[in-house]
Amino acid sequence: MDHERRQPKDLPRRLWAAGFWRRAAAFVIDAAIVLPLSLMLAVATGLADLASLPERRGNLLDYVVDLWNTQPEMIVKPVGLFLCLLFFYDFFMTALWATSPGRRTLQIRLWDQSGRRPALPRIVVRALVRPLSFFVFTLGCLWCAAQREGRSWHDLAAGTWAGSRHDEA
Repeated sequence: MDHERRQPKDLPRRLWAAGFWRRAAAFVIDAAIVLPLSLMLAVATGLADLASLPERRGNLLDYVVDLWNTQPEMIVKPVGLFLCLLFFYDFFMTALWATSPGRRTLQIRLWDQSGRRPALPRIVVRALVRPLSFFVFTLGCLWCAAQREGRSWHDLAAGTWAGSRHDEA
């Protein structure tokens, strides 16, 4: 990775901004942690009643479309639970450690403009704007791929940076 290109002007020289693909990979790792937990919770609470699922015919995509057309709650409720758990997982991991297991694996932490761990109000703003970044055609998340500083909408709104320190990389 070209660290010089990703070094934002307003960020202290010892910090590097993480690129889009590195951040996306960290999100996939975190989602892979939350997904099994949300599926187990959905089955345990009855949100996903496996006994009422119709028999599968054809390929998976046809099955999901048929399920959506006949029993949309079998998709909406578990997906909603997954998204809620992912939101709270990210919020608490960020509030406690300024990172998450996925980001930590890829040596990404959150910083404020002075190079310190963000304060709780910044983390709250970031957490509240992050769903907007994701659900508006993921434009807010893709924004960091097009921007030199590598910041998404939720980073811009909260005044945070996702990246690593010179001495950590």
